[in-house]
Amino acid sequence: MIEELLCIFRNKGDSMNRKQVMYLLSIIAVLVIVILSVIYWVWPTNIVENPLHTLVLNLIPNAIVAIAAAPIVYWLFERQGINIFPARKKAAHDSNGKMMAIPEEMNKAASEKPVVPNDGQSEGKAVLVIVDAQVDFITGSLKAYDADKIIMPINRAIRMAEAKEIPIIFTKDWHPSDHVSFRETGGAWPSHCVQNTSGADISPLISMPSKKLIVEFGVQAGEIGYSPLENQAFLLLLRTKEITTVYTCGIALEYCIQSFCRGVLELGKNVIALEPAIATANNNSDDIDRVWKELIELGVKREPNLTVISEET
Repeated sequence: MIEELLCIFRNKGDSMNRKQVMYLLSIIAVLVIVILSVIYWVWPTNIVENPLHTLVLNLIPNAIVAIAAAPIVYWLFERQGINIFPARKKAAHDSNGKMMAIPEEMNKAASEKPVVPNDGQSEGKAVLVIVDAQVDFITGSLKAYDADKIIMPINRAIRMAEAKEIPIIFTKDWHPSDHVSFRETGGAWPSHCVQNTSGADISPLISMPSKKLIVEFGVQAGEIGYSPLENQAFLLLLRTKEITTVYTCGIALEYCIQSFCRGVLELGKNVIALEPAIATANNNSDDIDRVWKELIELGVKREPNLTVISEET
């Protein structure tokens, strides 16, 4: 029973279960406190002085205080993003720090089909969202598979978007040094994209446009950090009715790209994934084909040609 509860606590991807268990433990704590209080107040006081009797009477108040404090301390830690029971996941990277297996959080993605996207007939604006084209994901501590090959396609997409006056948005993993996903804190990944380090910078090989918006996410220690839509300001921006189509590319298909596409579909937008400018985490064709199949079934358009941006009206 205890081990099952600890497994649920360790599952940061299932926050609802964690809360349910915490409520259950809080109720149990209250019941134990009531029982101990009753025992303390009704304990016979006319018993001949006995060391055991004295010890029990002295311990009960301390036990009550400790039991009452435990849930409160837990909630305070959770509010600060500190995971008391860090996840113990199988490493999702190889000895060189490259991305490998898709973690459990991604495999547990919602199975329900999102809101049907805009049919493309209504007038609206498009945006180009370039996901996590950062040094650590291209040449650094958590490099994706052949990530350097998407630099030129991304630059080409940027030029075409600028020509069509399509707003360009860059997203960035922007983690504190004690982020929950890092191996040092019990997570699955090597330290990456730490705030204010060169690894968190957009690759210097990317031709940054003069007009752009940069969105940071995963900025708190306890945030999962798989979708840029964790940034609430960015989420509100994409909710606007004026934006009907989102072109996206970047790193990596099986992780942030997949999460981002799902989230944008749920907002009822058209999502066009620019395949030549998307890097995969690894070269596992089964994983890659499965992710593309799922995204297409949900409504994402897998676009093999970047010139689709130039055709935007």
